Amino acid sequence: MITPQTFNHVFRHLSIVIAFTAIFSCNSENKISSASIVESNITTTTDLQTSIEAIRKHHNLPALAAMILVDGEIIENIAAGQRAWGTSEKVTINDRWHLGSLTKAMTATLTARIVERGDINWDTTIVDVFPDMKANIREEYKTVRLEDLLTHVSGLPRDPEHIPSLSTSRENYQAIDKQRRQWTAELLVLSPKTERGTYFYSNNGYIIAGAMLEEVTRMTWEELMTLEVFIPLGMNDSGFGPPGSPGIIDQPWGHQQVGNGWLALETGSGADLPSPMGPAALIHTTLADYAKYATMHLRGAIGEGDFLSQESIAKLHTPVTNNYAMGWGVGTSDVGITLQHGGTNLLWFSEVLLVPGLHLALVTFTNAGGDVAAKATSDTLKLLTKFFDTSDTSN
Repeated sequence: MITPQTFNHVFRHLSIVIAFTAIFSCNSENKISSASIVESNITTTTDLQTSIEAIRKHHNLPALAAMILVDGEIIENIAAGQRAWGTSEKVTINDRWHLGSLTKAMTATLTARIVERGDINWDTTIVDVFPDMKANIREEYKTVRLEDLLTHVSGLPRDPEHIPSLSTSRENYQAIDKQRRQWTAELLVLSPKTERGTYFYSNNGYIIAGAMLEEVTRMTWEELMTLEVFIPLGMNDSGFGPPGSPGIIDQPWGHQQVGNGWLALETGSGADLPSPMGPAALIHTTLADYAKYATMHLRGAIGEGDFLSQESIAKLHTPVTNNYAMGWGVGTSDVGITLQHGGTNLLWFSEVLLVPGLHLALVTFTNAGGDVAAKATSDTLKLLTKFFDTSDTSN
């Protein structure tokens, strides 16, 4: 059993890791500074619920959720605030939260499952899967491998802002795999942002990786994620896009900051990034479901579990360049690696820190986007670290 005394051994490393987490998000080029909670005027207590509510109120967020997971057991899970700004509908610990770029590690995990099935390899190139595109795509992309796409070294630009299909994506009712295939064709004629092998964070790479999985399996990325990740892990309350039902506030809504308040965006079309971006940023989940997923990665990193082979786990967790692996920023501590990432679709924000050597996961979600949300989740991770440091998890 991991105790607070063991945690003290790496506490000083985690404070550095948490400050680093926000770099690896859907908004990763805007590096958010992470001032210490003790330097702010947020009043925290030994009661986690009260302290999470204090952070939420300090940053004037609609809602904020947090979780501490140790040895596969949820030690604390907290949800505070409103599902939609200006309403009386309160969030619960069972609500669903949009993950943004925490989706990337899930797409990489799915890819490992498909590789183990033998349908594709890490070294499979784009033109291996799409030979019909070979004559039209740029020469620089013809040798780009699946692994390159998932580790942000493909050379592709960051976002799909310059492709023709983006402007019509809200009105496109074609099958989602056909849309992703078309986006792939259009992305591969864009000028590279960097040389292949140089780190440059790219949502486009994950879109194309998802399209490659669809092409070789004849199933959509959404179907594959459900069958290969959600169902085997028992993630029964996870899905795609903004959570909830149109017209009713049965789940949290995403929010855009307007002045000193927030504009709640009703679940439905326009409340998220375009659907073809799914493999990069469009999964939603609950605290409990994310705990199951995090536990699988924590156990796999220390040689336990059989969801993936040790070879696949090592592939997912080993950085290629810029301390980035497949959907994870990788750090080090006295008890081994740390895995971290942030995510946002500009209407939600999420952050996670995994410390396999301590069997520990710290997770926080908010239904708001922008710099305020990024600062709030950073403050929350620090709070969770301090709370774990002063709690007796051995009882």
